[in-house]
Amino acid sequence: MKCLFVRAPFAGWIVDGVKTIEYRTKPTNIRGRIGIIQSRSGTVIGSAEITGCEWNEELEHYEWKLANACRFATPVPFPPKNGAVVWIDADVPDKPATAPKLAAAELRKQKKEYEKAIDEFLHPVADEDIERFWLIMKDGRELPFDTEDEWRAYYKAHRKEVADAQVEVREKKKECEATKPKVSQPKEPLRKKPAAPSKPKKSGFAYHCELKDGSSITLYDIAEVRARKDVANCRIEPIKRGK
Repeated sequence: MKCLFVRAPFAGWIVDGVKTIEYRTKPTNIRGRIGIIQSRSGTVIGSAEITGCEWNEELEHYEWKLANACRFATPVPFPPKNGAVVWIDADVPDKPATAPKLAAAELRKQKKEYEKAIDEFLHPVADEDIERFWLIMKDGRELPFDTEDEWRAYYKAHRKEVADAQVEVREKKKECEATKPKVSQPKEPLRKKPAAPSKPKKSGFAYHCELKDGSSITLYDIAEVRARKDVANCRIEPIKRGK
């Protein structure tokens, strides 16, 4: 069976039927049932069917449509692979025993956790809100970095091996509404015109930002993203050096 590497906890959400769309930068022509490998686990934890593939203009990603997912009662191990790996062919039984489906209450709970994870990843954050930087390697490794400089330096030195770059956000405590000071707002608040965006670079990261007025902009300096007050969502993508 052809099997796809997916990092945790997203792999588990796929086989439990919580996550029905896999966002990728490249399309796929593969259809039918595939195995789902949880990165760094060394096992195929379940399977799902790819039923279609569409381009999402807003997120600038391809949506791989997933259906009829199931979790295996016993994960299936596979021999380790060297090099850049996204897909592998694993020896999976035709009809492996499957685990029971999640109860309705647990399914709703997991869906909320998934929605929270997606929202935190897309939403831009300030320096003090960043817990850790991550690089997801093509061989399934997940490398943490405590500083942005280390994160960028490792990416530049190993860009051909990197599959994805992510930022882990520190959980915020909700402020009690009763303690918030009431501030009167002018009817027509003044809006400062944002500075001209930075120019594309040969390497580093591109920040695809969706603005609050519905428009979008791509920036190439994280300082510019943090300085803007009109950013609603932001997606980070490594810049691939042209040939």
